[in-house]
Amino acid sequence: FYLTKHSNLCETHVVFHMVTDTSEQDNNITSRHPVIIGMRNVLKTACLNDVTSLTIPLLLSHKMTEKMTVAWCMKRAELVFKCIKGFMMEMGGWGGTEIKTLQFLLPHDIDNDVFNKVTGMLSTIFR
Repeated sequence: FYLTKHSNLCETHVVFHMVTDTSEQDNNITSRHPVIIGMRNVLKTACLNDVTSLTIPLLLSHKMTEKMTVAWCMKRAELVFKCIKGFMMEMGGWGGTEIKTLQFLLPHDIDNDVFNKVTGMLSTIFR
């Protein structure tokens, strides 16, 4: 990943950009996938550099596609939620600043049923 610093974006000062050579819609993403490890590194870098608010694309995509079925969305959301929760629990040993605000971003055209299921999953995983 790389990051850019911004002074002209409202309420955004740093943007973490993750670049990958594999499709974010790959069904084989696990907790050891390079994209997930990259998210851990982003979280760690944010923590160590006084970034207190992060927004993460929950499905690792900004657009919905036909391959993104309800089951696919739920599996991907669960993976990302659980990995981020684990990374946040690790943060205590990293030193630096705690992440105070963590937002999960979903594609704007996501189905309402999927949105409601993901919302329920969030409150279950992050008790």
